[in-house]
This record gives sequence, structure tokens and C-alpha cells, in this order.
Amino acid sequence: MILIPINLLRINAKIYIKIPLIIVLNNILLYMQNYAPYLKYRYILSKLSNFIHLSQLCN
Repeated sequence: MILIPINLLRINAKIYIKIPLIIVLNNILLYMQNYAPYLKYRYILSKLSNFIHLSQLCN
């Protein structure tokens, strides 16, 4: 009976830690995309942000 709540707490903790990290990463990538001086870096960052967006949808 004790194991079930502990597992639920672990899952909730993982989700709550994950969401702010994804939001922060997205914000940093968006900021860097807007102010990247070189097109090459801007292109790489857009690919990265797309990948993070896709991984968000998968999870």
C-alpha cells in the first residue's frame, strides 16, 4: 500500500521538474534565435528548438 503513493510522488516530481526546464530551454533558445548574429547559428538553434518542441509532444 505504501509503494503506490511513493511511485506516484516520484512520477509527479519528474513531471514538475521537467516542465520548468523545458520552458527555460525554450525561452533561452528563442532569445538566442532572435539575437544570433550569424545565420548559421540561427539555423542550428531553430533546428534545436524544433527538436525540443517535438520531444515535448512525444512526452
